[in-house]
Amino acid sequence: MSWGIKSAHAFSSPGRTPAECAAQTNLYEVDVGGVPGPKLDARLVELTGRRARRMGRFMQLAVTGAVEAAKKSGLQLPPARTGVFLATGLGNISDLFPFSHAVFGDPGFHVSAIQFANSVGNAGAFHIAQALGLNGPVLAVSQDEVSFEAALLQAVTLLDGGDLDLALVGAVDVVMPKVSDHLARLGLPPDAPVKLGEGSAWWVLGPVGADDHGVLEDVTLGFRSGPPGLFATRDFESGMNYAQSALYPTLFLGTAAPGETFETTARTREGLTGFTRVVKGAGRS
Repeated sequence: MSWGIKSAHAFSSPGRTPAECAAQTNLYEVDVGGVPGPKLDARLVELTGRRARRMGRFMQLAVTGAVEAAKKSGLQLPPARTGVFLATGLGNISDLFPFSHAVFGDPGFHVSAIQFANSVGNAGAFHIAQALGLNGPVLAVSQDEVSFEAALLQAVTLLDGGDLDLALVGAVDVVMPKVSDHLARLGLPPDAPVKLGEGSAWWVLGPVGADDHGVLEDVTLGFRSGPPGLFATRDFESGMNYAQSALYPTLFLGTAAPGETFETTARTREGLTGFTRVVKGAGRS
């Protein structure tokens, strides 16, 4: 069965070396580029009509990306029949890390109530639903490199079962301090020759229609042998992050000609493998 991608939107960092990322991160603020903080703040106010005083960068990227995708669709999202599915490999590290450090680390640190609230796993998805006035299913899914595929499967299962009319599905990841800890979380050594990036990519998904921006033809998740990582039919300069499974097909939808196909295969270190096939549609987003 296929599912129509009504609209798509993405923010992505072009990728920076670990040294460049380390120069821009500390315990209280994480900003490795892609979208400057002040510009993100201003766009969030424009989209939601209120200042995001209690949102860190992870939350801002999630809400802005999701609301942009919703607005691009031009659809009235039925509140009780639209679900929100937020995928993330690392989660809201920019709030979780300093909160954890305050609790378990230096006794001179004071626990932040805002960081605690934002560190809750489902908080990002909740803020999206609140911004759009939705009260359908609201889920956060974390499954390392295949988080996006896991979220897609949750969404299409409810769509196929008739429980939802539309689903807002996306993936968000940010670079965490210390960058050496971030590399370790990715299973990479401190001197790994890679570029790191942040990303937020979102789709509005529903039944297939003639004017869809794209079509999700296939999504699967299972254990297979092979090296870990992401394998795609086209490369994009986004920097390594767990949101790549969402970023790459979303970037493809913005550049491809109607009828072109894009496939991704993502595999965790344990062999859990996600596969997606997307076809560019005739609609514009």
